[in-house]
Order: sequence, then structure tokens, then C-alpha cells
Amino acid sequence: MKNITEIDVMKIIDDHFSKIQDREAKNRILRWAWEKFSTQELPLESEEKTKQKDSKKKKAPKKNNKQKKKVKSGPCLVKDLNLRPSGETTFKQFVQDKNPSSNQEKCLVAAYYLKQKLKKKTDVDSIYTCFKDAKWRVPSNLENTLCVVAVQKGWLDTTDSNAITIPTLGENYIEHDLPRKVKGKNNHG
Repeated sequence: MKNITEIDVMKIIDDHFSKIQDREAKNRILRWAWEKFSTQELPLESEEKTKQKDSKKKKAPKKNNKQKKKVKSGPCLVKDLNLRPSGETTFKQFVQDKNPSSNQEKCLVAAYYLKQKLKKKTDVDSIYTCFKDAKWRVPSNLENTLCVVAVQKGWLDTTDSNAITIPTLGENYIEHDLPRKVKGKNNHG
């Protein structure tokens, strides 16, 4: 089988993309492809965040005598989560064994380790803590990424984001498909 090059892939994408007229559909496809294959945050999202911060600075703060509720701005580190239990497989060792490459696989690996290895509560904060421990780039919206893993792959159940579970499909992927086998490798001595 012929090795496919970057140029070949670009031509295929261009051929198919140029046939789509709906700009929003193109944007959805690009966002999906970026989230599935990229290890970096979507560039436009960081620009949008900067614009949002700038627009918030320009607005005069509203005076309100009522007490404001604290709104959680994003996931937090779980400070008492021990990802290096003595006598057990550490999270870093588990990551090395499974070698996840996409954010979706990283989310699954973190959730599986927390649930199956540590027997701990699996929520957005604990998965965030795993990402930080592994020194992985955290998706800009981790909770949304977890939902995407649930919907697109079926590896997680995020019905309750404070008690994320791993369906059989996710367990099988971790236990049988990771690490990915290298294709075309000769395994004969």
C-alpha cells in the first residue's frame, strides 16, 4: 500500500471541502477535525477569549447591592488526589503503558485510572488534575471535551459530571486497544 503524504491528505480535504457550500457546516467539520486530531487548543478560541476579556474591561461594572454567587470559572486541582500511590501503578506509569495520543484518549485514560486503579470519584476536577500531573495541555473546555468523548466515542458517560462513569466500550478500548499496535511492524524475532 502506498504511503499517504501530507499533500495527498490536503488534496483529498480540498476536493471534498470545496463541494460544501454551507460555511457553518465547514466550520463544524473543521472544529471536529481539530478537536479529534490536534494536540493544541483551537487558535480562534484563544483569540475569542482575549476579545471577551477586552470587552469585559471596557464595560463599566454594574453596581449591585445583592451578594453575588461565586461562579466556578473552570476546573480546579484536587489537592488531596494521590496519583502516586505507594506500591501501586502511578498515573505517569499508567500513561506510559497506554500512550494516549488524542485529548479524547487522554480523558479516557485519566477517567479509567481514577475509577479502576484508584477507586476514586471521577469528575471534571479530578480529570483536570490528571492532565496537569501528566503535563498535558488542558482543552479549553474540558467538560465539553468529556461530553464529546461520551457522545462521539461512547467511552464515557457524562450524564452526571460529578460522577463520570466508563461504559464497557471505554473499558474495552483501554484494556484491548491501547497502546495502539504499530501497523506493518514485523514481530518475528
